[in-house]
Amino acid sequence: MMLELDQQVIIEYNRQNKLFSDTINIAGRKNRSYILTELRPYTNYTVTVSAYNDVGTGPTSDNKTQLTKQAKPTSPPANIFFSSVETRSINISWDEVPESRQNGPITGYLLYYTNTTFSDTINITGGENRSFILTELRPYTNYTATVSAYNDVGTGPSQVIIEHNRQNKLNK
Repeated sequence: MMLELDQQVIIEYNRQNKLFSDTINIAGRKNRSYILTELRPYTNYTVTVSAYNDVGTGPTSDNKTQLTKQAKPTSPPANIFFSSVETRSINISWDEVPESRQNGPITGYLLYYTNTTFSDTINITGGENRSFILTELRPYTNYTATVSAYNDVGTGPSQVIIEHNRQNKLNK
């Protein structure tokens, strides 16, 4: 007696160290591959596979962990602020991009600043460097600054802040 069993596959995957998991049932004997979609960039996923049919579920495969590819950051640096505002200099600082939006190791920041007559872009390398002192500024002048984080894939969105530096009391 020959039985025709309805054979299916269960794929389970979860983000490593995160509260997330999902199970996918794939019907049919010919399905030997499946593409997981809508995964987060630069995230480890652990996958197991097991077959099942009308009789029951077979043994689960060994865990396979895979890191997804990087993507450019999807959020700007947080909490950009000016401090130590002096006559001709301003210290600008910011917090890192939220970890879930970095999409890979942050390798640097682009700081763009401008006033009505001047603009410049400064490349600040290293993801841990989150401050910069702007010097040789014009006294009592409004400055606009934007900061964007970048990684090996590209540059993310920027955050804007406006500030002016102190009036030069010697030029009154």
